[in-house]
Parts: sequence; C-alpha cells; structure tokens
Amino acid sequence: SRLPQSSWTLYDWRVGPMAEINDRFYAGSSTGSSVYRMNYGTNDNGGAINWFWESREDTYERPNIRKYLMEIALDFRKGTESALTAGYSRDGGATYTTKSLSAAGSGRGTGRLFVAGSNSLDYRFKVGGSTLDGTVTVLGLTGWARPAVLRE
Repeated sequence: SRLPQSSWTLYDWRVGPMAEINDRFYAGSSTGSSVYRMNYGTNDNGGAINWFWESREDTYERPNIRKYLMEIALDFRKGTESALTAGYSRDGGATYTTKSLSAAGSGRGTGRLFVAGSNSLDYRFKVGGSTLDGTVTVLGLTGWARPAVLRE
C-alpha cells in the first residue's frame, strides 16, 4: 500500500540544477542548454501530460466486511480536457477497471459510472486525462458500495 506521507514518486525528468526565482521554480536540462519552468503550463514540452489522481483505500468504515461497488460518481468543471477516465481497483492500485466519459464543452459536468457489482473488502479510485493542453477541475469522486451478504 502506498501511503501519501511516506512514499516516493518516480519522475523521469532529465534535469540538473534547480532554482527558485521570484516565487517561480526553474530547472536546467541535464542533457542540453534548455531551462524549464517547473509546475507550470498545460503540456510537457509540446506533449500531452498524462495526469491522474488516486485515492487511498476506502473500507467504508467496515474493513472486515466485503462490499459490492455499485457506481462511481464524478463531479468536475469542464475545461479543455476532452475525456476523463475513472476507475476502481480491488488490489491496492496494482490494476484498475476503468471507463471513459466525455469532458467536452463548458460549465459543470457530472458522470455516473455503473459498475457490475464486483466485491472486495476495500476499493481505491482513480481519475485522469491525457489531452494535449487539457484542463479540467475535478470537484469530487465518490464510490457507492453496499455490504455484501454472502452465504457460507
């Protein structure tokens, strides 16, 4: 399990020296003479940014009872991102079952992704996108589950 306060994120940036100038973060290329403004913009040197947000494991306050996931509700403010991918994991984020939904247009968007009732003790959720120069504001992601009644 990846705990947010005690985990590392691997980046494949080829940067060398870094500096903060006027509250802006810059890094120099380790393979050339370019200087990059970090944490800024909507593309990665002309390429799309494959972004995602991932939740922690959600046990729905019942860690010892299996649950059936019924649906995932997504609330977002549309920008220039054309599509979002939302999904769930039953194995700590190793694999995801995902569905896509349109994020095109303007204003507020919502999506309800109905799930085929898989059961698990806990679920992890993920939402992401990969449109070149895409922007969107994710306002919320909620997974709805019900306790499983299993005969033994």
